[in-house]
Amino acid sequence: MKCILVLLKDVGRLFEICILFQLIMKKNNGHFLQMNIDTAFRKYLSGINESIIEIHTVFANLPPHLINNLLDYLPDDPTSLFNREDFVYIHNDINCRHVICEVKENALDVTGIIDFDDAMIGDWLYELVALFISSFSCRKELLKAFLKEYGAVEWSTTNSYTLMCYTLYHKPYVLETVFSINPSWTNCGTLDELEKLLWDLEDFNTIE
Repeated sequence: MKCILVLLKDVGRLFEICILFQLIMKKNNGHFLQMNIDTAFRKYLSGINESIIEIHTVFANLPPHLINNLLDYLPDDPTSLFNREDFVYIHNDINCRHVICEVKENALDVTGIIDFDDAMIGDWLYELVALFISSFSCRKELLKAFLKEYGAVEWSTTNSYTLMCYTLYHKPYVLETVFSINPSWTNCGTLDELEKLLWDLEDFNTIE
C-alpha cells in the first residue's frame, strides 16, 4: 500500500513541478507568459456537464430514474466543486489495468504506472474515483487506509458529494464497475442515496 502512495505522490509532484517550470521558462517579448494551468480540467468537466444526460443515456450505466435525477443532483457549474489550491498533476485514470505490480514475498510491489494519455493538472480527489472503484473494488477499508497513509486528517460530506459528482463525470466504466460489484445499488431511489453507499466515510475521522 505504501509503495503506491509514495509513487502516486512522487510522480504527481514531479510532473507538476516540470510543467510549472516549463511554463515559467516560456517568455513572450521578455515577459513571462500568464497561463492558467487548470484550464484543461475546467474545460473537461464543463464539457461533460453539458452532455451529462446524453452520456449516461447512451452508455446506460445508470438506471433511468437516476438519470432523471442528474440535473437536480449535479451543480450548475462543475468548477464550484474544487479549490485551485488542491490541484496536482493527476493521471486521470488510475485503475487496476494501469498499475504494474510484482509479487514479492507474498505482497504486491508497485513497480510502475502506465497510460498517461489523459493526464492533466486537476483536483486530487478526481484521482480517487478510478483508484477506489477499479483498483480497490469499492472496499472502503482500503480507501480509508490509503487516505490515512496519504496524510488526510479528516473527511467531510463535501468530499463525499464532490466524489459522487466526479464519479458521474468520469469514464463510463466506473459506474458499470460499481453496479457489477453491488447490483442492489441500482435500487437506490436517488443519487444522494448512492453517494452515501459509495463515498460516505462516516467513521473516518475516528480512525487512529
